[in-house]
Amino acid sequence: YMPSITVTGTKLEYTVDDLSPDVTYIVECVSANGVDSCDSNMDTIIILPTVEDVNAIEDVLDGSLSLRVSWNAVPGSGITYTVAYSNSSGTITEPPYGASTVEGITGTSTKLSRLKQGTVYYIWVAAVSSDGQGPYSTIASWTTNAVLPQVQDVTIRGVSDGSLSLTVSWAAVSDKSGITYTVWYSTSSDTETEPPSGASTVEGITGTSTKLSRLKQGTVYYIWVADIWVAAVSSDGQGS
Repeated sequence: YMPSITVTGTKLEYTVDDLSPDVTYIVECVSANGVDSCDSNMDTIIILPTVEDVNAIEDVLDGSLSLRVSWNAVPGSGITYTVAYSNSSGTITEPPYGASTVEGITGTSTKLSRLKQGTVYYIWVAAVSSDGQGPYSTIASWTTNAVLPQVQDVTIRGVSDGSLSLTVSWAAVSDKSGITYTVWYSTSSDTETEPPSGASTVEGITGTSTKLSRLKQGTVYYIWVADIWVAAVSSDGQGS
């Protein structure tokens, strides 16, 4: 594809549309009379793939404070994607210094986890080819779930029915309708307020107690309880 144009005067500005990503184009400046010279005789341009826009952001209703971000695929083989996100806005097409990133994504969506409650997050997506990373998409934003009351008065009791089980109970956090609870339990503890990755869960609990069964003998278990409020079709948040 070698477009050409003949002009008169001393200044040339020419835009070529619909170029393909991941293709090397050679740009050559040749005078019409074959005598006059150009300021720059030849240049090489590589068109990097570009994600136009983030097309969807939604809350993940799985008991975690997370978002699912998705976008349209860009043409080309071997394309991966990088998602940058931050609670400060940077610019329309550039994340701020220190923004968190998820790299090497092979599909067209990813999950952003362990976010802060009631916080605006700004999100950018870039495509990456063998020639490098293309420009970031236009900024998108989303406000994470609002803060809910923290679960209080968690009580743990052994179950005397011959099984290796525990009963976990807690005080109701609110009289709002639509509140459910998630219980995490694990034999390891990363922090006082966050269960470790891979912890077992019991989800969708509508009351204020649940039974944990098939536990190991003589083992310390760490337990966390969080409330989740789903009103109508939107999630208003998860407590802690």
